[in-house]
Amino acid sequence: MNILQIVSSSRISGAEKHVVVLTERLHKRGHNVIAICPPGDWLPDQLRAVGAQVFEYKMGFSHLLRMANHLKKFVAEHKIDIIHCHLTRATYLGCIMGVVTKRSVISSVHVQSHDFVYRYLMPNPRNHVITVSDWVKSGFVTMGLPEKQVHTIHNGTEFIRDDGSTEEILGSETVHAEFDLPPTAEIIGIFAHVNDFKGHPLLVRAMRRIVEARPNAYLLCVGPVDPTFQKKLNDIAAADGVLKHMQLLKRWHWGNLSS
Repeated sequence: MNILQIVSSSRISGAEKHVVVLTERLHKRGHNVIAICPPGDWLPDQLRAVGAQVFEYKMGFSHLLRMANHLKKFVAEHKIDIIHCHLTRATYLGCIMGVVTKRSVISSVHVQSHDFVYRYLMPNPRNHVITVSDWVKSGFVTMGLPEKQVHTIHNGTEFIRDDGSTEEILGSETVHAEFDLPPTAEIIGIFAHVNDFKGHPLLVRAMRRIVEARPNAYLLCVGPVDPTFQKKLNDIAAADGVLKHMQLLKRWHWGNLSS
């Protein structure tokens, strides 16, 4: 099968990492994966490394209509069977391409959204939305998308150590030693940009009750963090008496995320 992956960001983040992992798995299953993404930054080389043919295009909204006519020919030349979109601008482009080429469009969505593209362009019997949780799915169904066209597939990742091994390391003795945690520590991990939108303050505030119930619980927050926001989280944890149960790790191997 010839699968077109369209993603409208090339930076290091969860959706982009998901595209790399998905592309690698599809390639290993024998599918031909072609990817379209913005030029430069982290993503294009990562996609090429896992076997995708990559085309780099600017993806501002001003470029979308101009691209659509060119990409109609692109779909025909590469005999694309399915168009799979990641992030909102990519979904606009994918929906336009789906209409002009009569191809099925899949959009992977990581947050609830009421954007025009999901309300009015995706509802088509050929199209499907993939959500990362049932909560996100419920928002799309409530918004009017047919439930049979909205599917929950939870994201996952492999944790790869410096030696390239893919052992399960969360909760292992190696992780306990690496971060100076007690051998009996029960580890809670959150991998994301550290900010309000991702819910880190809510999780840190919950740690007091978690530690009361599970005294060996420890929270590892992995991801980029602004120093001011880090102080905010530390202040919350200190006020609740759980500062020693939390660490913010700005850099750690999440697949090839930090390479």
